[in-house]
Amino acid sequence: MTPRKSATVGCNVKQIYFSYPHLLTFGETTVDLFHVESSSLTHVAALSEWIDYPIERGIIIDSSRGLVVIPQCDRPVGLWVYNLHDGQLIKKIPLFGHISVARIQYNHGRVLVAVDDDETWLLVCDLTESDPSRPMFCTEITESSLLSEGKERGFNGFGPVWLSPAGEVVAWAGESSGESLSVMLWPPTEEPNDALPPSRFVKIPRSISVGDEEDGAINMECATAMGDDSFLMCTSEAVLDVLDGPETCGCVVRVLAKPSLETVWASRLIWGHVRVVRHVPRLNAVVAIGCVSERGYGEGPDYALGVTVLDASTGEQRRYERVNFREHGSPVRVCDLTAEEVVVVFCDGGVLVTALDVFVKEGFPRVAGSSQVKVARPFGAEFGKATHAGVGDGHAVVVEDNQKVSLVAW
Repeated sequence: MTPRKSATVGCNVKQIYFSYPHLLTFGETTVDLFHVESSSLTHVAALSEWIDYPIERGIIIDSSRGLVVIPQCDRPVGLWVYNLHDGQLIKKIPLFGHISVARIQYNHGRVLVAVDDDETWLLVCDLTESDPSRPMFCTEITESSLLSEGKERGFNGFGPVWLSPAGEVVAWAGESSGESLSVMLWPPTEEPNDALPPSRFVKIPRSISVGDEEDGAINMECATAMGDDSFLMCTSEAVLDVLDGPETCGCVVRVLAKPSLETVWASRLIWGHVRVVRHVPRLNAVVAIGCVSERGYGEGPDYALGVTVLDASTGEQRRYERVNFREHGSPVRVCDLTAEEVVVVFCDGGVLVTALDVFVKEGFPRVAGSSQVKVARPFGAEFGKATHAGVGDGHAVVVEDNQKVSLVAW
């Protein structure tokens, strides 16, 4: 698997979204839709109405329904739905307040989005609904529905976790004490009822050690499906009001069953911040990708990429690899899983592709006598900086200096 540059398009790019084989490039005045096929990068259309990149909210591309769903975070806020094949705007779904900093969830034509007004609302909209007499949202959930016998439970933060194929909504709420996090489930409803309490409610305890004079926190990080009856959830834990160090923050990956929300297994604490969790059924593996601080006492910031492979049946750790940015000579722009390969794109243009089964056995390939990893140089020696990148199914899209979009294939 030797990465090679196969196509380049010149354009000014602020951000990209890559969901193979579809690529969106966000510029100052246009959003362009490209299609990746083998080694080619074909321009399909410009979106008929410009929209800014929704930072930390996510984008949905549904190939089966031919839809692109992008949250519009500037007022008037809403969900804008485009045709995937010609870029035409199909409809705007109006929202209220402002869209929470939480990734929208999607399943079988339904979108779960969080909005903040006087309180946080979780809204589910069915994009396949064509009857104008039906309510705009098939599910409406508010923080007020968490009240128990007229008393507040003292929550600190509230947001979405997962939208199941059956339409169940899973959400989280932080406890004001910082000692635990609550996970809740609402069943699907035929009519919206914002006073409906959750049907299931469980607490997830914090596991990171905190000193007598220190405070701790636990929050929701990311989640993904693991079949129809369970899901993966990653929580982040931290010691508050201290410099980011090797053991000041960590994450725990769990499998939760639905609708019971019982924990099937929980991993041991993974140090650092986990940003991506993937399930690979064929290899019975769960892959957690993030970064970890390796700052020594009294030293400046020092970070490393961390990739952890867990057994999908038990949560036992099967492999852990780190790549220190300083030791390697370049930070990581993106690391993710494509099919069954771990792909890393570095800011200096280096690309590393390792089959997951090989990674589990041997880790990353290293330069002899060094902690550096072996990378391919598909752009040659003359390369500026990878300002944006994305990976998917045997391909990577790399933006050089916000001006050139290149396709890398292997």
